[in-house]
Amino acid sequence: MGEVVVRDGCLDDAEGYNLCLGRVAAERRYIGLVEGPSLVGSREWIQLLLDSESPFLVLVESTKIVGWCYVVRSSRTGFEHKAELGMGILPGFRGNGYGSQLLSQAIGKCQVLGLEKIELEVFRSNIGARKLYEKFGFTRDGVKPKARKLDGNYDDIFCMSLFV
Repeated sequence: MGEVVVRDGCLDDAEGYNLCLGRVAAERRYIGLVEGPSLVGSREWIQLLLDSESPFLVLVESTKIVGWCYVVRSSRTGFEHKAELGMGILPGFRGNGYGSQLLSQAIGKCQVLGLEKIELEVFRSNIGARKLYEKFGFTRDGVKPKARKLDGNYDDIFCMSLFV
C-alpha cells in the first residue's frame, strides 16, 4: 500500500469516485446503494456538492480514489444549519484510521462553513462505522426498524447526529 492522503475532491475525480462508489455499493452491505450510479450521475452529484459549497473529500492512494466523504448542505428554508453526511472506503483500506481522517477533516470543514448539525444514517449491522461515528461524538437520534430488506434479511437504520 502506497501513501494514502485525504484531499478536497473536484469534478476531475468523478470517474475515480464513481468506480469506488460502485465497488462499495456492490458489496450490498454498507451503503444504501447496491450498484453504483452512472458516471454522468456521479458528475452531476459532485457538481451539486461543489455548487452548494458542501464539503467533498476523497481518500487517494497514488492516483486511485479509495474512499470518499461528503457533507451535503441543506438548502431548504429553515434547514440551512444542517447537512447530511455520506462516506465509504474500499475494503483493503478499512480499519487503518482513514475513516477517522476523512471524518475529522469533514467536521472541520463544516465548522468553518458555520454548519451546526451533521446528520447521517447507518445500518445497525455496520458496527465499524457506528463505532467510528460514536468516537467522534455522534449520538443516536432514533431507529428505523427493518428499514431495509435485502436478500431476505432485514436491517435497521440508526439515525445519528453531531452538533458542531
